[in-house]
Amino acid sequence: MDVLKQTASTIKKHRMLTGGEKVLIALSGGPDSSCLASVLTELSRELDLTLFAHYVDHGLRPEETPAEIEQCAALCKSLGIEFTHSIVNVDELVKNQGINKQEAARELRYKALEEAASACGAKRTALGHTLDDQAETFLMRVIRGSGPSGLSGIPPVRGAIIRPLIGSRKPDILEYLRAKGIGYAVDSSNLKGKYLRNRLRQNVLPALEEINPSIVDTLGRTTEILADEERYFFIEVTKALMRLITSKADDHIELFLVPLETLDNAIARRVLRRAIAETTSLRRLGYAHIEEILSLVRNGKPGDSIDLPLKVKVIKKSSPFLIPTAPPVHLETRTMDGPGVLEIKEAGMKLEAQITG
Repeated sequence: MDVLKQTASTIKKHRMLTGGEKVLIALSGGPDSSCLASVLTELSRELDLTLFAHYVDHGLRPEETPAEIEQCAALCKSLGIEFTHSIVNVDELVKNQGINKQEAARELRYKALEEAASACGAKRTALGHTLDDQAETFLMRVIRGSGPSGLSGIPPVRGAIIRPLIGSRKPDILEYLRAKGIGYAVDSSNLKGKYLRNRLRQNVLPALEEINPSIVDTLGRTTEILADEERYFFIEVTKALMRLITSKADDHIELFLVPLETLDNAIARRVLRRAIAETTSLRRLGYAHIEEILSLVRNGKPGDSIDLPLKVKVIKKSSPFLIPTAPPVHLETRTMDGPGVLEIKEAGMKLEAQITG
């Protein structure tokens, strides 16, 4: 389908825009975001949109970034879009949080876009993910063992984030750019075989297309089906949590043990993930961790506990079931020379020693 028509259809299908909004475009200078900027400019007259664009410099490709910024600025000038750019420090976040560069870059990019959107008053931020990206993401998550939630793919809408090109194919995008005479930058990191996504794009998907020429569309439909089912499960899990939660604070959540033990695995896994997400991040929490918690719920003895990543501790009590997320307090050894009172501020307690007899 023509990219312009497909984008208009996607926007309407997922209710991304109603008209009259200010929209920030995440612009990298690559083909997808360049197409997005042009297509939204064409649709802006019909939808009464005010467009802005922002480039995030991750500091990872200093030899390519200046040319990309220049490319973005020139495109925005030709389209009449206000353009800004910012720099983030990926290496610093990697050092401070111990995460990989790709994860750090993603986290900082979204934060920078959020700040840019706030600065220009944009209520929506448009990203250039395509149907091809959706298919690649699905395969990546299959390989890594994701559950149904992960396999539901890249959401077309999440909060203020919209992805108008999520129903469009890469060949159609390249043809659109060629027809419009719009140039674009090529990110050298997209050509490196060390990244899984690139290997899938360059080797696996072409092989699958020999078996099923419509494999990208097929995988796209699969993610839509799974996303619909996840929305249903989200409602069911919400209902279950409303019955199960007995106490909730910033650093812990307590669940009724007996009804939790009787839940079907499909609901129980989701309940536990949501319960943990209520008080901490799910980052580094995988299938094996959830299975370990399920085993504790059903087979553990009262008082048994397990430690999870990010200092999360899960404790089985007689009732309820406790998931505290505050790190444990480590106390230094203290001595008392004689009778008196010893205050232990970290534990919020005092010890009094007396001589009797």
